[in-house]
Amino acid sequence: MTEEWFRDAFHAEVYGTRVRITPPTEFILSKLFIQDRYRYDGADVAHMILKQHEAIDWQRLLDAMELHWELLLIHLLNFRFIYPTERHCIPLWLFEELLGRLETRAELPVPKIRVCRGRLLSPRDYLVDITEWGFADVVGKGLEESHDRNK
Repeated sequence: MTEEWFRDAFHAEVYGTRVRITPPTEFILSKLFIQDRYRYDGADVAHMILKQHEAIDWQRLLDAMELHWELLLIHLLNFRFIYPTERHCIPLWLFEELLGRLETRAELPVPKIRVCRGRLLSPRDYLVDITEWGFADVVGKGLEESHDRNK
């Protein structure tokens, strides 16, 4: 969370009280990494795009997901699968940018170190990749913390 989350705060009335709510761009950012076996927030992302696409700051979303742009692309493709008639909700320039990156990445040589970034999405579901299958855990929570949680 940064100061930007509150700069453009939206307001709503809840039971007669005016409250600040998370703006659509920040709402999506808060949900993209929640892909655990027991909780998946992809439907929240798809619904926000469907209902608030005009209020989403698409460039800011792309900038914030720069290191993890593939994850953004996954959610955008998921939206297109769920709502094939609503593809206009996502700017074409964003798809072109992300698909161009995907094409460029496909042409790069395969790294020599096997990497698993799955623990960014679910520390417990991808623990076996690190502890038994030989993948490097370059992101995510420490092994001890995950082991403690899984006991």
